[in-house]
Amino acid sequence: MAFDGVNIWATEHDPASSLVHKIRAADGAFVTSCNLGANGLWPNTPAFDGTNMWVGTNNGFVVKFSTSSCSVICSANVGGRVYDEAFDGTNMWVTNFTNSTVTKINSSCVASTPVTVAGGPVGIVFDGANLWTANQSANTISKITLPSMTVTSYNVGTLPQYIAYDGANIWVTNITSGTVNRVSTTAPLTQNTSFTTCGSTTSSPLTVLFDGAHVWVGCSTALGKM
Repeated sequence: MAFDGVNIWATEHDPASSLVHKIRAADGAFVTSCNLGANGLWPNTPAFDGTNMWVGTNNGFVVKFSTSSCSVICSANVGGRVYDEAFDGTNMWVTNFTNSTVTKINSSCVASTPVTVAGGPVGIVFDGANLWTANQSANTISKITLPSMTVTSYNVGTLPQYIAYDGANIWVTNITSGTVNRVSTTAPLTQNTSFTTCGSTTSSPLTVLFDGAHVWVGCSTALGKM
């Protein structure tokens, strides 16, 4: 899901659907559904750039659309399965799990040459200076140093999925380990700690979010706060 300051946006993750639902955050009331058309089929995670919403799909497209009118502004085909997006203030960055790449897309949906991030990146976050990805198949997270695009990877738990930034550390969920790793952005080699979350090592943590004070983890049977 994504928050635009007023509403929550949730995709209908189905191979035959291209819908993204708009829900008023204040009371949970359904507002409308936006149809992203053929390029928006099988939508994954949405991301907000401060004005418009972006959605990656399992079919390899990234679609930018208006939060007010639902109209599609532009789209880009980056190939493979696009799981997650991160906005750096100017460009949107997307993970491509199938091709093990990360691609920068400008405001006109023009994609730059992708950078290789080994291990099937899923989640991605911007820390204000650099990008970080969670790489499911390699059991690592990667720091993409900007603007050089140098990639440095660090071991975490098993099958890392999604990733969040708290202002000093990266938090990543490890779905098979039942853990969350906290990794310092300034000392990732020496400050990399694993925590069991949601009460057990079989909790299957998937999503992670920082609310300004606490880290929240969505698990298969519970919600954890750290």
